[in-house]
Amino acid sequence: MRLKPDRAIEWFEHNPEQVPTAPVDPTVSVVRIDTAGGTPLAVLVSYACHPVVLGSDNQQYSADFPATMNHIVEEQIGGKVMSFFLQGAPGDINPYYAVTKIVQDAVKWRDWTGERLGREAARVAKDIHTETYPDASIDYTEESLTFRLH
Repeated sequence: MRLKPDRAIEWFEHNPEQVPTAPVDPTVSVVRIDTAGGTPLAVLVSYACHPVVLGSDNQQYSADFPATMNHIVEEQIGGKVMSFFLQGAPGDINPYYAVTKIVQDAVKWRDWTGERLGREAARVAKDIHTETYPDASIDYTEESLTFRLH
């Protein structure tokens, strides 16, 4: 959505001109999980955006831009790291090239979107420095609930 000069709200899906829209959360949250030896094991990336670059004419199974993002993160961090996309609270937030038809080069725009997010997530993940705590522990609780079905 965007606020027009006359203060009216305009909703649109496809935004190749990259017109600034609002409200948008530009935050990319990154959590890096390392082994006890400090080797990156996993990177969790949370971003508030619907993975809808590919339009309804796409007949192939696809994880849309998060698949490309995961590939970029794993490639740039290296080793055996696994990357995971966690969809934030996107509301009506779509990528610039949302619902793009295959004949309009949807795969190109899917990759363009995922590459940008992946490079930023990898940059942040590389700057995370973990430390070993010899007395580290994880607290948890477990509770069983019993329900009667009528």
